[in-house]
Order: sequence, then C-alpha cells, then structure tokens
Amino acid sequence: MSSTCNHPECDLLSLAAEHKELNQAFMKSVERGAIFQHSLLPSDLSEIEGVRFASAYIPRLMVGGDFFTVKEIGGDKVFIIIADASGSGVIGALVSAMFVGTLTSHEAFWRDPAKLLQALNRDLCVNLSDGAHVTAFCGVLCLRTRKFIFANAGHPFPLHLRKGIEKVEPLQQESFFLGMIPDATYEEQSVSLTSGDRLLFYTDGLTQNKCNCGAEPLDTIVLGLELSQCTDRRIEEVPELICRKALSHTCDSFEDDVAVLALEVK
Repeated sequence: MSSTCNHPECDLLSLAAEHKELNQAFMKSVERGAIFQHSLLPSDLSEIEGVRFASAYIPRLMVGGDFFTVKEIGGDKVFIIIADASGSGVIGALVSAMFVGTLTSHEAFWRDPAKLLQALNRDLCVNLSDGAHVTAFCGVLCLRTRKFIFANAGHPFPLHLRKGIEKVEPLQQESFFLGMIPDATYEEQSVSLTSGDRLLFYTDGLTQNKCNCGAEPLDTIVLGLELSQCTDRRIEEVPELICRKALSHTCDSFEDDVAVLALEVK
C-alpha cells in the first residue's frame, strides 16, 4: 500500500524537481532557438563574384537580437542589411525573428533601401509593442559600377576604408529607428567604391560597453583607427581582429550582442 508524504520537506523536494524539469525544458528550447537563429545568418559569404565578405557574431546569451544577411539580386547587385533588435536574450531574439519575417515579406523592395526601410517601419509599428524597436542599415552594391546605395534607420554608421589612402570615413546618415514612428521617412545616399576598398558594418554592442577597470569603450574614432591598421590583413581576419580589440576595452566580455560584417571590393 502506497503512502503520501505530507511533510514540508517532501513538498520542497517536489517543487525543486519540478523547477529543475522546467528549467531543463526551457534551456532545450533556447538551444533550439539558437540553432534556428544561426540558420538565419548567411552560412557562406565566399560565393559572390566581385566582392569578399567576412563576419563575426557574438550573442551575449545563447540567443540574441542582432541580424545580418547578404543576398545576390538581379545578377549584378548585392543586397546587404545589418540590424539590431531592442532587448537581449530571448526577448531580443523574438523581436529579431519578427524583423526577419517582415524583411522577407518585403523582398520586392530590396533594390530600394529607403523604400524598404519605410515598409519595414510601417509593419513593425503595428506588430511591435512595449517600446520594442529595431535599428537597421541596408544597402545595394552594384558590382558593375561599384556604386553603393544605402539608407539608415538609427543604426551605427558603417566605416569606409579607401584603398591606398588608409583614411576611414563613416557613412553618416541620421535617421529614426524602426517600429516607433509610423510616418518616419528615410533617404538614400550613395558612395563610389574602388577595387580594394573596405566597408565595416557592426552593431552597437561592439562600441557601447563600459568596463569596471576604467578602460574607455571602443568608440567610432578608435574603431576607425583599428580598421585602418588592418590593411595588411586578409578581409577574412578583420571581424575577429576588431572584436578582439573591442574586448580589450571591455574586460574581456561584451554587455550586448555583437555582429560585425566586413566587405572588400575585388
């Protein structure tokens, strides 16, 4: 004949076992989420003729809110976008997933950066809540003319390193982030690239870190200097080198998700 334990210690043991089981189930879900999120990032950036890409992605937790992708469109053009969803961990990943779904639904605008950002903003203003938002930078590179047309939605300015000059220029463009102001407008700008030019795209987790040891965060100016000192390194090495330098300013740990995408024109 079985007996039921009514002792308080038995209740605590039962609650502890239940908590452990729920925690294990949650961690498995997060692990599956991490696998899915990584599947959304480009797995091979070496197949595009005329341009080289390299990247690094470091989520603060197992999943994060940063996203980037590179797609060939129309044979002689390459679409590039990098984005950062508000929040970190599971919350950031959920906002990022909604952004990716919205981006895919507006593939018809991938050739027009400003129109794309406006379409994304309208949808995200409807679908996001509680102050959630996304910063994004997108552009289209014409491989024939090497003209890069871009638009920004509150994202950190990418850096342009000109071949032979070792001068870094930010692609500056002030704008509103996505998901908060329904009637926000976005404008396009362009820059002409030449063989050997490099562009560095990144999320703010790379530069907005504070360190208890007193080291200053890696600001845009210092980041530009680090990029200019990488001219003798292959483009495939640049993202990791930049992340290592940023870590030296943050006591070896990032406070936010970090994504870095580097481009070199052949």
